Amino acid sequence: MTRPAQQILIIDDQEGIRELFSTLVTKAGHTPFAAGTLRQGLRIAASKDIAAVLLDIRLPDGSGLDIVSDLRNMASRPEVIVVTGFADIEGAERALTQGAFDYVQKPVSVKQIALILKQALEYRTDRLKREPVRPAVQNHIIGSSHALTRALKEMTEAARGEHSVLITGSTGTGKELFARAVHDNSSRADKPFVTVDCAVLTDSLVENALFGHSKGAFTGAATDKDGLVALAHGGTLFLDEIGELSPSNQKVLLRVLETKRYRRIGSTKERTSDFRLVAATNKNLDALAAHDRFRSDLLFRIRSHEVHLPSLKNRQDDIHLLVEHYTPIICTKLGQRPKTVSQGFLDILINYEWPGNIRELVNLMERAIAKAARTEVLHQKHLPVSMRVSVLKNQFHTPAPTTSLLASESSPLSFDPIPDWKNFKDLMHHEAEKRYFQDLWNHFDGDVKHIAQQAGLTRSRVYSILNKYNIQGNDRK
Repeated sequence: MTRPAQQILIIDDQEGIRELFSTLVTKAGHTPFAAGTLRQGLRIAASKDIAAVLLDIRLPDGSGLDIVSDLRNMASRPEVIVVTGFADIEGAERALTQGAFDYVQKPVSVKQIALILKQALEYRTDRLKREPVRPAVQNHIIGSSHALTRALKEMTEAARGEHSVLITGSTGTGKELFARAVHDNSSRADKPFVTVDCAVLTDSLVENALFGHSKGAFTGAATDKDGLVALAHGGTLFLDEIGELSPSNQKVLLRVLETKRYRRIGSTKERTSDFRLVAATNKNLDALAAHDRFRSDLLFRIRSHEVHLPSLKNRQDDIHLLVEHYTPIICTKLGQRPKTVSQGFLDILINYEWPGNIRELVNLMERAIAKAARTEVLHQKHLPVSMRVSVLKNQFHTPAPTTSLLASESSPLSFDPIPDWKNFKDLMHHEAEKRYFQDLWNHFDGDVKHIAQQAGLTRSRVYSILNKYNIQGNDRK
């Protein structure tokens, strides 16, 4: 049976490679599209039903690794095959972590590329058949950015099974919200969801908390008491900050996960509990395992599914949605009338690094709303000075464009002193970039969504460039 033709995108700065891969794609019965830059590639990927991308790393306008996630999260959900002439294990790990199908080093035979492309297309066809829809229950998980959408899809796929789930991410990214969402979108949704904060349990308390005790097991044990494992029977046991467990308690937990059997303290009778484990951590458990601080067999057991939560600094497109969500909630909590948000206030939030993620955002919003008191609009002056200074420092570290690079559109270039070739190219790049985005800003009247679509970039990247050159005028939309 003849397979339907697919659209394949080739992003490579070498014309010969683009032509070679285009011929290969055509002979395989598919339709090739070629681009020599990241910007051109993203524009094509956004406008076509691209099934797979053959992506080079070193391109004139940046690294291909920077757009693997952007490509993977396009509407067509293409598979990405990184093809590079530079062997780099860190680059390979970064590409695969972002969802690349394969990482191939040049020189590579046409036969090998054809085989990998065939496998990628077959995998994509199968994936699209079984890919879960957006979760029915999101538990106040706010956002629509590519990074969050991917995490939601990983969560939904994990929720459909019965295996253990490990949720990773920095402090404040919402790991407990996602753990609850795994439970609420699973077949156990009507059963208990039991939370254990491993960070506050000492070694002497862990077994009692998890397994309970029998009457008389120790001084003060006046009655039998069920532990959290028993309470989670039929439902989900959520172990938050599992990386804090001591090696001895890791061993105990591993046995329970393998057998689903446990003993109360002071009892010889084994009991059973049918629970599903969801664990979360902000630590690198692989690094801990490499230093014998976390059991590798336990890590294998708890990581049947892994959901990684993005940091807020990588979710700039979600910040205005989070602000819209939390502002009325906080105003009600503080007994204040509803407030609106100025563009200056939002700009600071968008360009801040957010080391504390969503938790930090909520705390800062509470402080700003309290400080705003009777005013109806939140301005940047209501934000902490330290936060505003941090944003300014980042802007100051960005090289400023040379405004007098060209005397006129047709006049010859003149420099005093004459720069070296590298600095000259950098100056020309900054000038061209600034003019390009200033023209887009004027053409689309400050509509960042349309600017991003035209440029073939994400909105967060566009915001970064606009701030870099202080391009402004009308309010951004």
